Amino acid sequence: MGVVASAHGRIDVDPDVLINAGKRVESLGSQLGMLCDSLSSALGGGIASGADTAGLSFALDYGRQAQDFANTLAKAANAYKAVGRMLQATG
Repeated sequence: MGVVASAHGRIDVDPDVLINAGKRVESLGSQLGMLCDSLSSALGGGIASGADTAGLSFALDYGRQAQDFANTLAKAANAYKAVGRMLQATG
């Protein structure tokens, strides 16, 4: 069945469909979390940038952007997991 809207504004949802959707969304969050862990260790390993002014500037910008990306990816993973759990609980 899935989701059915009636003429009176009521929404009927098949609980099993909602639970299964929640499991899939939570699974995506777990996969994003694993990707975040892998990328964090890869991005945090440092890079050869040289010791001149341009190299140091590049290294500092790279490090900041890599950390911002890792933080954003972690937030997305946590959001997917939370929404997945809420969908399962609602079903």
